[in-house]
Amino acid sequence: MLHRHLAVHPQQVIQDNWLGANAIYHGYAYQPDDAGRQYTEAQAALELDRLQQMEFHIARTYYNSEYAYDFDQQKWAWDEKPEILAFYRWCEELQKRGIDIALQAAWWLPGDLNGSVSRNTPFAKGNSWDELVAMWTEWVSESLHQLIELRGFTHIKYLIVFTEPGYTSGKLAEGQKQHDIWVQCVRALHDRLVADGRRDLVKLVGPNEGSTETSEMLEYVVPLVNDCVDIYSSHTYYFNWEKDFDLYPILCGYMETGLSKCAATGKPYWFDEYGLTTFSDTPPTVTEVMRWNDGLYGKYLALWNLAALNTGVQSTILWTVLDQQWPNSHSSRADCWYDGEHRWGVAPTLRQSETPYPCYYAYSLISKYLGGEGTKVFAVTDEGSVRIGAVRTADGHLTLLVV
Repeated sequence: MLHRHLAVHPQQVIQDNWLGANAIYHGYAYQPDDAGRQYTEAQAALELDRLQQMEFHIARTYYNSEYAYDFDQQKWAWDEKPEILAFYRWCEELQKRGIDIALQAAWWLPGDLNGSVSRNTPFAKGNSWDELVAMWTEWVSESLHQLIELRGFTHIKYLIVFTEPGYTSGKLAEGQKQHDIWVQCVRALHDRLVADGRRDLVKLVGPNEGSTETSEMLEYVVPLVNDCVDIYSSHTYYFNWEKDFDLYPILCGYMETGLSKCAATGKPYWFDEYGLTTFSDTPPTVTEVMRWNDGLYGKYLALWNLAALNTGVQSTILWTVLDQQWPNSHSSRADCWYDGEHRWGVAPTLRQSETPYPCYYAYSLISKYLGGEGTKVFAVTDEGSVRIGAVRTADGHLTLLVV
């Protein structure tokens, strides 16, 4: 019989505030849709209750200026526009269930400011870049006022400053450099929130540098924004997929690289998106089929989180916890888009089925029992292909994750 020696070292705490296995979950449950592809009240409640039963901790959500801007009347409509009212409802329902929110402070850079992507923006009106940045910071600050100060959504605790801003999403002006405009935006946002007395309402998270094994952008921006950013982050997906390979040391390498770029600051580091993917012009791809049909993907999600635990990462953010219908989208293309439904989750939309994918049963246990805020992570010793992680939750429970 083969024996493996596994050990937990509770005297060695490698992370004293593990925030849990978190995920992208967009505030779409109550959003209007141009084709009527909306949840019933019962379906929305079922989806949210499922997350509560998982003891889901932090939802990172899409949030953008078009939610509250009336383009016909060219004015902000914080109390009227259906999209922002639907978002308030979603925030309220998460608050009831004890789920915190990481709000996306716009999506594309520079496209969400200068209108150079195919999305409405109230900012691009012939203004200079500096004026656009000022208008954007005004909108973010007002959003915090509307959401937190006026409506009491104090579970909005984090701002993710753009999505994968290491890539140019839109069109740069002549002479602009991508990393530098992100630095400008973060500093301007920090200064605006300080001036408005709202800086303490949220923690700024970034740069959400994406699909990189090097965290080069993270290394570049840390000395430039360390007085502004509270939590650093970067990520990559795993593309070179083959069945049942030893992913764990590769994942540890990704996370150790990101951590190394900001370790000297003493600030937390999040691995803020992850998953297995392949891109193909003829979906479904092999990884889509695996996510939908094979419990092996649950093992891979466990390995991602083990790597995070054992390297000292503060949080992981899975892309995504559930399949979701993007409102008004009819995109069908690679990367798991089917008539605007993005099928990257551990369970299908409830319009498709109430039965989760096999990987849900692993991921929901990780979410439920590996703790959240206040959880301590202990050093471990594992052996061979058997991997182990160990945490003590804020309420004193010891949990072991063994793969």
